[in-house]
Amino acid sequence: MFAPPRPNKRARISEDTTASSNQLPVTTPISSLVQSRNRRSFLSRTSRHPIFWHLDGSVVILVQKTLFKLHRSRLASQSEYFAILFKGIQDTSRQNDDDIVDVTALVSEVDGIIEDEIIDSCPVYRIARVTAEDFSVRLKALDSGIALVLTPPPFSDLVALLRGAHALSFPTVSLYASHLLREMWPADLSQLATPSEKHTRHAAEMLRLSRSCNFPEVRKRAFYELLRSASFSQASGDLDDNSFSTVFGQDEQPITCALDRIDILRLVSAREFFQQIWMRLIRAPPSPSAVPCPLEQIFAGINPSQESALQRCREARAGSVTQWTAEVIQGTIFDEGFCDPLCALEKLADMDWAGMGYCTGCICARKELWSEEREAVWRKLDRWLGLSGTVEQDSDDIQMASE
Repeated sequence: MFAPPRPNKRARISEDTTASSNQLPVTTPISSLVQSRNRRSFLSRTSRHPIFWHLDGSVVILVQKTLFKLHRSRLASQSEYFAILFKGIQDTSRQNDDDIVDVTALVSEVDGIIEDEIIDSCPVYRIARVTAEDFSVRLKALDSGIALVLTPPPFSDLVALLRGAHALSFPTVSLYASHLLREMWPADLSQLATPSEKHTRHAAEMLRLSRSCNFPEVRKRAFYELLRSASFSQASGDLDDNSFSTVFGQDEQPITCALDRIDILRLVSAREFFQQIWMRLIRAPPSPSAVPCPLEQIFAGINPSQESALQRCREARAGSVTQWTAEVIQGTIFDEGFCDPLCALEKLADMDWAGMGYCTGCICARKELWSEEREAVWRKLDRWLGLSGTVEQDSDDIQMASE
């Protein structure tokens, strides 16, 4: 009989190997564990949005400390930003090298997928270019659809819509919000009405929005609302080194407004020109050479009714200085014109000149004169406020200031 085979000897375990068995595997560095633990700790401090957490969603979006579970395909189809974000900056850049700069400008390094993080079987993406509030307003707008046409959102929601749509490249939403804001803040002189609380409170916010969202159409109107408001809508004593202020409205949350120093200097300069122009216009009634009476020019061929009108008009023009002093200089229009000359000139044209005795021709001539002055001031605002790309003054400005 053969003897049974001897068992193989166990391999000797060296001390080095035994020692290394107590260490972590090389594939799991301590830094990775720390990062993973910190990430889980951070996500534990987030909360799910009460409305935009769809059970059939395919992607989770983290905005500030709020999680949104949404449909990836819908976001990608409506937003170039999300299409690039989901596809990946590197993949998009490899497909078209000419668009590398545009792509990296659209999606910042802070935005992107959170590696090794899954919630409800969905990848998690972080976006840092909008607030959670603005993002939720934009999502509500997309869900509302045609209802927004019948009942437009309030001003604050429109601002949030435009900010979010601009930051995340939603062209349809941006077009909708900018259209409504343009109607609320028209740059047409004919639509310039007396100041309202809404325009006064939000003028600084609109000025900032016009720049951050590349929306220059509302900038001139926003500037003018600041010009004709007390202290340019800045609360005294609240300005810090960065020219920030907080304005409180009745029964509303405080609105933080910011005016750059250059904008404040432009507003101060423009208001000085306003006051100089208004003093030139208001110090005396229009001269006969500027607004000649048409009845005087046809005196030889006037009929009896025109002759009566001419007589009354002569008496009115003879006492024009006294009337001007009583109705204009000593009236409320005098003070209004220093901050709001455009509306003051409109009120001046709408005064009851017929009741003072002036003929129809003289009234029309005066209204035309003051209408031309309004249009000239409105055009010059582009230079005074730096909207036309130049701050130079023309000869008319210098002459107005010196008169």
